[in-house]
Amino acid sequence: MDIRGIVVVGTYTDRHAETVRFFREVLGLRADHDEPGFTNFRLPDTGKIEVLGPEHGHEHGHARFTTAPVPGLLVPNIVAARAELEAANVELLGPLLGDPAVNAWQHFRAPDGNVYSLTFGQYRR
Repeated sequence: MDIRGIVVVGTYTDRHAETVRFFREVLGLRADHDEPGFTNFRLPDTGKIEVLGPEHGHEHGHARFTTAPVPGLLVPNIVAARAELEAANVELLGPLLGDPAVNAWQHFRAPDGNVYSLTFGQYRR
């Protein structure tokens, strides 16, 4: 598999407001998207940190973020990378989400029990 970098880290918390305040006030990050239960911080290198809370809907599979922050591993071909995981009998968590030609992700569980994500999109690497 061709992993190009870690480009997104998603974290789920029951303390969404406090976590967002920490990222803003202590770490000095700026949110480029903020709604109840979901805040996205875009980093200068085009990476991002997503903070998700219980108010956010689970249609994107974020309810699986229960063990630790979820790193998004950038791949140049999300469909091929997903097929590699499937061929290796890796536990895929739901379907491929998003548009594989523009921006898509696939959550999976690694042997350590944690959730990870393959990610494809417009990131500088």
